[in-house]
Amino acid sequence: MKEYPAKTAYQSEKSVEEYDIKRFHSLRGKIIDYLEKRAFSNCLKECTDINSLLDVPTGTGRFAEYLLKKYNFKISVADISQKMIDYSERRLNRFHNFERATIGDITNLPFESNSFDMVICVRLMGHLPDEVKIEAIRELTRISKHYIGIAFYEKSIWLSIKKKVVLFLNKNKSRWFPIKKETIKILLKEQRLVLITRNYVFRFFSECVFYLAEKKN
Repeated sequence: MKEYPAKTAYQSEKSVEEYDIKRFHSLRGKIIDYLEKRAFSNCLKECTDINSLLDVPTGTGRFAEYLLKKYNFKISVADISQKMIDYSERRLNRFHNFERATIGDITNLPFESNSFDMVICVRLMGHLPDEVKIEAIRELTRISKHYIGIAFYEKSIWLSIKKKVVLFLNKNKSRWFPIKKETIKILLKEQRLVLITRNYVFRFFSECVFYLAEKKN
């Protein structure tokens, strides 16, 4: 399995505790947080009969907490980092519809096939090289009964330049792997997934687009 920086980036207490603070506590961060959740909620409007959902990788449990507050279906989380799992579990345990937190690699998750009505993946695909993206989508499809919700980062010249400038100014050496819209559709089709809708987080200003697809039986 090919290694990538995000796979081992959040294994310390400090990195976990600082994750939300660095990304979502400023005014800009709060706006991004709101826009991401709005985009995903618009996807959920297209879904029916969801009783169980898996959020992977859950990170600090930010997205799972939002869903637990807003919806009544049972929610489980998974992440490759034990520190993230411990943090998210403490954050989410107060909700009656929180099921479990499990450690696992998105390309090899410890769940049986068709375990969840819906599986979502937020804020990861931009960190994955193309070959790892393929394995991750295949695994998400395997464990989902019906729906897959993925935040992809679509490639564009302007946004790619903007992203590189931001990474440079922040002295961030992480590699970034946006993907063409046409390639995303091919990847979904290869896994027998039917695209239902796609929702921009902030069109023309953000690469992030939420894709909702359904398994074709």
